[in-house]
Amino acid sequence: LYFNNEDDVDFKYNGWFQRQDDFTINNHKYWISVDLKATIEYTRGYWYLMEKDNDLIDDEDPAMLTLNGSDLLSPPSGEWQFADRALGIGTAMVTITCDASFSPTPEPTFSPSNA
Repeated sequence: LYFNNEDDVDFKYNGWFQRQDDFTINNHKYWISVDLKATIEYTRGYWYLMEKDNDLIDDEDPAMLTLNGSDLLSPPSGEWQFADRALGIGTAMVTITCDASFSPTPEPTFSPSNA
């Protein structure tokens, strides 16, 4: 899927995320950004955009969340709230675009292709 903060074209987490099928989190699939710096996951009844820290503690910190979509199996577009004040205050409009109808390619790709 493609995560896009429409209010900030330079938002550091705008970009492609790949769905992970190895296990679920709270009975939902999760997504990891192709640059490995963020995840989108369903936790505590909300969809979260999580910063993936690669420091010694190797934890995840919430960057944004949405109060919508608790009944959905994938994250929704709409209003998302900033959870990290360093990234912003208040809310932002987020568009989630899912493209899963591409034909298979011989080798795995990081994002959908025109194949």
